[in-house]
Amino acid sequence: MSPTKTKAQVLEEFRIQTIQEAAARVIGRDGLGATTMQAIAKEAGIAKGTIYLYFRDRNDLVERTADHALARLATKVDEVLTRQGPFVENLRRLLTLFVEYFESNRDFFRIYLAVRYPSGEAEDKTRHQRAELPPYQVYLDHLSHFFGQAMDSGEIRRTDAERLALFISEGVNSILLRRLQETESPPAELEVDQMMDMILFGISNPDARP
Repeated sequence: MSPTKTKAQVLEEFRIQTIQEAAARVIGRDGLGATTMQAIAKEAGIAKGTIYLYFRDRNDLVERTADHALARLATKVDEVLTRQGPFVENLRRLLTLFVEYFESNRDFFRIYLAVRYPSGEAEDKTRHQRAELPPYQVYLDHLSHFFGQAMDSGEIRRTDAERLALFISEGVNSILLRRLQETESPPAELEVDQMMDMILFGISNPDARP
């Protein structure tokens, strides 16, 4: 049983969440160049000095706000992966969730990548960083279980579920990163359709099969 939080802890969590949500709105709306701690404080309805009680500087706030946004996404992903229903429908829900979530937060995450990886090596660095994070391994385990269930039910052919989860996860992540870096991307529905087609049918030409 987890210990009961004190009023001070609850207040601290509430203030951090309020600041992070305000930062995401300001950055997404005005861009990083126009985003100051004062602008974030005004958006959150607090004194600027209050922000520095919880965040070292603006970059620290941006990075931790992105982590908070990704944690919210992880909760939504778990809901899809544990949902009852046909594999194909849930797979589409999962891909749609990823694309639409990043699409709705595109400006914020694009800025986040620019701040965290100014050298332009975001894709390689985030892949390396992602592999070292325990939450990502938990996500892979859940995805592997999701595919394993589909194999047991005969909805997809049997293969190594762990390798399949890694293969698809990294492919989807690469597409999401590319969409964040593009000025124009295919519509979300078309992107999901293409990923579904690749995952379910691969790249072989059915007319050329022996």
